[in-house]
Amino acid sequence: MAITDERVSDDLRRFLADQKLTFPVYADTWRQASRAFSQWGTPSYFVLDADGLVRFEYRELNQIPAEVAVLQ
Repeated sequence: MAITDERVSDDLRRFLADQKLTFPVYADTWRQASRAFSQWGTPSYFVLDADGLVRFEYRELNQIPAEVAVLQ
């Protein structure tokens, strides 16, 4: 899933469709997710386990596959 701090625009929807990306995108216009994760910089990436606990947090997108593999 992706969370953006702006409204989900038609341009973003077209980009996701063009790239054949099917994950949900949520708008955090009230900054509730930003506050919950104490995160104000973008982009930031979090890997949560099956219980919803944050297991990994970083700014490097290329690390995510290895971190997810650890949890499987």
